[in-house]
Amino acid sequence: MPRRDSPQNLAEVYQDLRNDFRAADQTRFTPRMKGVRGTGSGADYHYRVESKYLRMVERARHFERNDPVVGQGITRLVANVMQQGFTPDPQTGDTDLDSALKEEFNAWANDADECHSEKELHFKQIEKLVLRSAIRDGDIFSFLRKDGSVQLVEGHRVRTPFNTKRNVVNGILLDDDAVRQEVWVAKEEIGTQTTVHRVKDVHRRRIRDEDGNKVILQTFFPDRSSQRRGITALAPCSDIVGMHDDLQFTTLVKAQMASLLVLLQERDGTAAGNGRGPNLGTQSGSGETQTDDNGFIKQISGLQAGLHVRPPKGETIKGFAPNIPNPEFFPHTMLLLTFVSINLDLPLQVLLLDPQKSSFSSWRGAIDQARVRYREIQSDYTKQWHVPIWKWRARRAYDASPAIRQMVDRNPRWLVHQWKPPSFPYIEPHKDAQADALQQDRFLSSPRRIHGRKGDEYEEIVAEIIADRKLLIVGALEATREINEKYEEANLSFRDFLSEDLGAKPRSPVNLDRQEENGEQPVNVPAGAE
Repeated sequence: MPRRDSPQNLAEVYQDLRNDFRAADQTRFTPRMKGVRGTGSGADYHYRVESKYLRMVERARHFERNDPVVGQGITRLVANVMQQGFTPDPQTGDTDLDSALKEEFNAWANDADECHSEKELHFKQIEKLVLRSAIRDGDIFSFLRKDGSVQLVEGHRVRTPFNTKRNVVNGILLDDDAVRQEVWVAKEEIGTQTTVHRVKDVHRRRIRDEDGNKVILQTFFPDRSSQRRGITALAPCSDIVGMHDDLQFTTLVKAQMASLLVLLQERDGTAAGNGRGPNLGTQSGSGETQTDDNGFIKQISGLQAGLHVRPPKGETIKGFAPNIPNPEFFPHTMLLLTFVSINLDLPLQVLLLDPQKSSFSSWRGAIDQARVRYREIQSDYTKQWHVPIWKWRARRAYDASPAIRQMVDRNPRWLVHQWKPPSFPYIEPHKDAQADALQQDRFLSSPRRIHGRKGDEYEEIVAEIIADRKLLIVGALEATREINEKYEEANLSFRDFLSEDLGAKPRSPVNLDRQEENGEQPVNVPAGAE
């Protein structure tokens, strides 16, 4: 008779021998996951319970409001990504049309009455608020209204009515191909703790207009292709933030109590009384007392600063100052803050605004790696939010301006444009510029790649350099002609205006040839010399 624990067939033997992924097994370190179907789950499945999704958003907002670190970390991230804001650059091929479109956009962007639905914020402020909400809440919706203003709708208002049977994912209606069709927005008075029961309690808004152009923009940073709502950046570290808050609170309380009064009571053989404690009766302030069998008064509540302690005969009271915070407090705090900072894509030194505990090399390496992520956020943000807004404003300018309409009708590239994100300055300007020049001079890299690493377009840089130098040379030629006509003895060349050393007067090749023809010795005479 075979043993009960022996394999029954060859399949079981093979099952025990083959190498599987350990992540697929359930062990002490990889326990069974709750809320996950065995056949796999889409990204939307993990926030299918709307109340939990809203609770997660509100918890992130609570951290931003009340935690001394999280709110500042989000501010640092937004400041690094945004800096002075993004700049539109129309590229229609028609300079007049480019100027007209940019002038119309800037006039709108700088006017809060025209730009914001509540007539309070200009474009740069809206731009920063949208990015901050996408990081903190997970997503935010921008409604491009028919009156030409932008209305911001925070994510907690996009809700699914309880009685609907349609394919709505936390307020976003999908068609059979999972293409977003509508955004369902709850009324302003309906809070996150209130269930939306009826479809009529929400406003249904089409994401695209009749021509297929987007009029509702959802700004978020998805991690999966099946994700329709954004997730707060603080979701993975929510426990850590709570632990950090508790750690700081308890340490402060312990420090307060330790600084208030800590006593050690020593007794010898002559001590009087029954040892119930010293006389704590005289103090400044109020509190309850009790009298022991020997007539001593003992403080039993209301312990506070200013307490005067008089020990009985034979007893000595000594102060004791515990080590608060203890040595382990600081490295543990830094560990928790590290978890928070990496979830906000920030180096710890930037989160704390304190690089003193790191070397310059480590500081530079951390900043370089962080900027890789900042450029990625800039690119995603531009495509999700800035590009549709420019096209929307360009179409409105076409409808409103006959002059723009005339130029657009003969230009098929009238919507072509780019948004220039803010670039990041050199950490060591002199050394970094020298390194770029060395790579270019030694043919180790091309100019377009060197500029591309900084997020610049080489063609734009070349065009700008040529335009700027043309402006300089033309100005120098006009100034030379004007001076030489008025003062013949000046005999200037336009290169005199282009000299880096303004204290010396370099002679141009034309002037040198003229001197040699006259038999003169060509020299450079410093200004003011005889």
